[in-house]
Amino acid sequence: MLFCKLGFKNLLRQKRRTFITLIVISFSMSCLLLTLLHSHYIRWGLGESTIHSETAHLQIFNENYFQKEELTTLEYGVENYETLRDSLLQLPGVEVVMARIGLMGLISNGDKSVACIGNAVQPAEEKSMRALFDIHDAVYDSLLVRAQDNEIIALGEGLAKSLNVRI
Repeated sequence: MLFCKLGFKNLLRQKRRTFITLIVISFSMSCLLLTLLHSHYIRWGLGESTIHSETAHLQIFNENYFQKEELTTLEYGVENYETLRDSLLQLPGVEVVMARIGLMGLISNGDKSVACIGNAVQPAEEKSMRALFDIHDAVYDSLLVRAQDNEIIALGEGLAKSLNVRI
């Protein structure tokens, strides 16, 4: 008890030093809090970008996909996708389940062939997953061909220019 009284008396007696000490402590705590909040924001942003990019939370593959080499296209695709999708959508917290096929190959206009990388996606689910991506904005940044109302084929500008393709 005696030490507390002496400590408070000393604080009140040395007002300038006490004020400078309080400023230093306040500044240090502010910097520490900003650093912690910044690292928390980076972790949150990384999680959100993972969710809204092509990786999402969970990917389901056929067990042979990584073990064996496909002899035909989609030989090791996920079977009974609709049943699996419906059961996953019943789980709490699951908002979107979508299929995606990644492919690499050659695309040709008849005269010229060019290597390409493509993704087959479900446009409605893809649009809801990518908050910053609007499928209609792709019209201005790529060559867009509509096969049917629910099917869209988009070629990037460079690929379209290389193949001399027009709508």
